[in-house]
Amino acid sequence: MKKLRITWLYLILAGILLGISSCSNDAEELQGKLVITFAKPTKGLKVAICSMENTKYPILVESPNVNGVLKVSLNIGNYYIKPSDDSSDMYSDIGIQVRPDKTTTVTYDESRQVIGRE
Repeated sequence: MKKLRITWLYLILAGILLGISSCSNDAEELQGKLVITFAKPTKGLKVAICSMENTKYPILVESPNVNGVLKVSLNIGNYYIKPSDDSSDMYSDIGIQVRPDKTTTVTYDESRQVIGRE
């Protein structure tokens, strides 16, 4: 009887350890990457990333690097991208979808229009 109890205890502990170790990959699968490229970034360029449910308040505001590239990891979902700069020049806003373990790419040309989206 005591041997049966110890066996059950080891089985339960093994199940708990397997359950905990299998959860680590779940978080990675729920994220994707967003890469935004600007052909000619302007001074003071900032990119506001909003959820589609609330485009008024950004969840993230970032600036691209000196090469005009912004790379961000985001949870899966639909997002609204709103670039803006210090001048009166307007960039096109765009809606995108981030998918698990995929990279979504948005490219802006010199005239600040979206020319590519994958």
